[in-house]
Amino acid sequence: MRWDLYHSYGIDLPNAIRSVPNCEKELLSSKCRLMNKLVKPFPPGTLDISKWVKLNKREGDDKSQENQPCWITFFDPETDRWVRKTYGMTGLRRHKLLRITGEAHEQLISLNQELVSFDLLGCGIRTLQRDITLFASLGVWVPFQHVSRNRAERYTYKVAVVKHYLEGTTKAQIASSLYHDPDRIGKFIADFSRFVQLAQSGLSSYQIEAVLQLPEALLEEYGTLFRVYNTPQLFKKLDLLCKDCQMTPNPESCEVSSHRQLRG
Repeated sequence: MRWDLYHSYGIDLPNAIRSVPNCEKELLSSKCRLMNKLVKPFPPGTLDISKWVKLNKREGDDKSQENQPCWITFFDPETDRWVRKTYGMTGLRRHKLLRITGEAHEQLISLNQELVSFDLLGCGIRTLQRDITLFASLGVWVPFQHVSRNRAERYTYKVAVVKHYLEGTTKAQIASSLYHDPDRIGKFIADFSRFVQLAQSGLSSYQIEAVLQLPEALLEEYGTLFRVYNTPQLFKKLDLLCKDCQMTPNPESCEVSSHRQLRG
């Protein structure tokens, strides 16, 4: 019997764990552990993959990650349904690939391709690598173990979103190419806009991290992109992005009111 994930959240069903696949079993186990420890519950669909990360370590891998917890969003009840209906099952797989590897990277953990393809996405290595190649062609770096860190001006997907926007691509186009909800694309842009304003005000990286409460790895990439565009030739694009977000009533959904100027 295959347990229906849609009805498992918030329900302590230890007897049902043995009847579900590995990912769903670990999801239920994680939920039970959280309930037993009386800690603040994580959002539905959050999965503790720390044990899997440790089991998939190879000889010579970074030992500092062995005892580090790693939580990823295996299933987002609202977003994943929308993505599947909009982009199909292939789009959902690619969406989850970006989300899972991005969340692990923001926790300073590098996953390996076998773990992500077989255990989390349910696809083969070749399929995963084709997806990675597709995203590389869009300027997106998908972080994995044992992969060259020569990104060639590629960024993880949240930062790649901003770079595309700075170059004049619309939110709708970015969302379609990266299999995301346009509102989430707007939030990534708004976060970078706030980073730019704080950086231009002279705050240090530690102060910016304290204000924004965003992962250190993400802020480092923001800093790299900011330095690329904070030049006499390109700084106007940063200013236009910030003004665009300030004029938008909802800062998490920056409309593209000045995209024609950004293309200039």
